Amino acid sequence: MTPPSATRPAPPAPPSANPLRRALELVEPRISERLVPDEGEFVVDEVRHHWAVYLPRVAEALLCLGLGALATVVPLVVAWVVLAAAVAVAVRAVAKALASYVDRFVITNLRVFRSWGLVSQQLATMPIQRILDISVVKPVLGRVLGYGHFVFESAADDQGLRDIRFVPRPFDRDLTMQRVIQRAGLRKGMEPGPRLDEDGPVPRGEPSPTVSSRGVPSPVVPPRRPDDRPPDDRLPDDRPPDDVLRAGGPGPYPRRLPRPPGPGPA
Repeated sequence: MTPPSATRPAPPAPPSANPLRRALELVEPRISERLVPDEGEFVVDEVRHHWAVYLPRVAEALLCLGLGALATVVPLVVAWVVLAAAVAVAVRAVAKALASYVDRFVITNLRVFRSWGLVSQQLATMPIQRILDISVVKPVLGRVLGYGHFVFESAADDQGLRDIRFVPRPFDRDLTMQRVIQRAGLRKGMEPGPRLDEDGPVPRGEPSPTVSSRGVPSPVVPPRRPDDRPPDDRLPDDRPPDDVLRAGGPGPYPRRLPRPPGPGPA
């Protein structure tokens, strides 16, 4: 008999007790829905913004506190204006912070894409094959705090993938992309390709067969000799004989008889 615990479904995960975490889960981008599992695509790295991107939002929050404190010491008519300004700054700070939170840069085994937008969501995708060059910019503050910026040189200059800002551990992420590119086989050495024959490629180091498996002779190109040049490129007929030139005999040399008409030497 099967125990009751084996047929009982697993209980759902308890909701987060942190209200801030629950609010962030509502705007969390669903990266898994943007993948193509039929083609074997999987996420190699999902990059979130570095915490330094929120420093301006912290400054705006401090400004709101300052405006709120100022509203308590000014006349009532001016206090309403100060409070309205504080609310506007607070709303702007929250919207900017959420927009930075949902902005994600994702590296998969087939492509890189960026998903951003709080109300109007946008998606920019670039296949691995179109990545020409990646520049890593690490400013002075980024060297202290540990972030940098990516600049992609590719055909996606007009999309949202040219500048990826506030990337934590940029050099590690750059190495990750280089590994993905290498595993995709897009930067192999400049080796000559296999020679083609009627029946397919011929391995290197083996001569091309003169007769294919179908019994049809393959075209054979004879080796070119030094004198196999067009008639216009040959030396004139008054050139000294080769035996005289080799013997170094004195001139003047007899004029060579004209060659009979006909095809050139084989």
